[in-house]
Amino acid sequence: MKRRSPTISLGDLARALGELNVRDPATVKLVAGMLGFEIGTGPVEERASAPRPSEDVQDDAGGARESWADDEEEAEEERADEPQPERRAVPIEVNFSAGGKQKWIPEVEPFPPQPEDVNLALPPLDPLFTPQLTRGIISASLATPAEDGPLDVERVAEMLANREVVRRLPTIPSKTMRRGAHLLLDKSQAMMPYVRDQGWLTREIRRVVGESHVEVFRFAGSPLRGAGVGARPWPLYSPPQPRTPVVLLTDLGICRPAGRGDWAVEGEWAEFGETVRHAGCPLIAFVPYGPARWPRALARRMTIVQWDSNTTAASISKILRLSAEVART
Repeated sequence: MKRRSPTISLGDLARALGELNVRDPATVKLVAGMLGFEIGTGPVEERASAPRPSEDVQDDAGGARESWADDEEEAEEERADEPQPERRAVPIEVNFSAGGKQKWIPEVEPFPPQPEDVNLALPPLDPLFTPQLTRGIISASLATPAEDGPLDVERVAEMLANREVVRRLPTIPSKTMRRGAHLLLDKSQAMMPYVRDQGWLTREIRRVVGESHVEVFRFAGSPLRGAGVGARPWPLYSPPQPRTPVVLLTDLGICRPAGRGDWAVEGEWAEFGETVRHAGCPLIAFVPYGPARWPRALARRMTIVQWDSNTTAASISKILRLSAEVART
């Protein structure tokens, strides 16, 4: 027979029989067996046991007293030699009672039926970047230097005044977004709370840069483990054309959920940063955590931007300038 759980009592058996409205003995026995009880019909037999001796016993010689422990040890040895009686089930009597539930159950109004067209839409998204500032943030982050900027008229006039040979027309330094963007979305377990933010920012980047100028790839942990479109498995990662901005929407392995190994350590991210740098591409990472939690060793290999409502286009320009100075040192 299946051993009964110590948390199941006779009260549980009575409650089960009452709820199921069981009447016939065969079903009662079946239900009791499922709960670990055995309903018998024979007389109750008590197991023979030696009477417990008093704590202090007078011996035959008189006056001398032995401890109860010595008597108990001898009794245990005698019982060990005796044949053990067969254990019998203890019969129980089950009384059925209708209880008082039937008095109030008909009076309770049932819940109204659930309509079929229930709207289970998610609540409105509050983006990590302020929507009014997002275009400026994207433009400042993804713009790259252009070689064909407007003509520097003042510089040309100065060269002619000094009778210098103008071998190449000087231009005013400017930036462009025509190189597009190479967008990498981290789909690891740690980034699950930011899935909707990733989708929102991806649409904003496409709107600013241009739909045809943005490549979107997925990865988990690190792009070096594979990156691609659609479901896994993803192919090996291949950097884009030189000077194409590579944009990461990730936490850089800062959050490490227990039991999940799809996050990357600092060394793996550093290796990825070197791969992108050797390809001649700027690397920008939007991270939903503050600078105090950023891996310090990655500042030389990428530009890290806090993915937060306090970020502005002006702060992006400052971050890019500081990142360039760090990379040169």
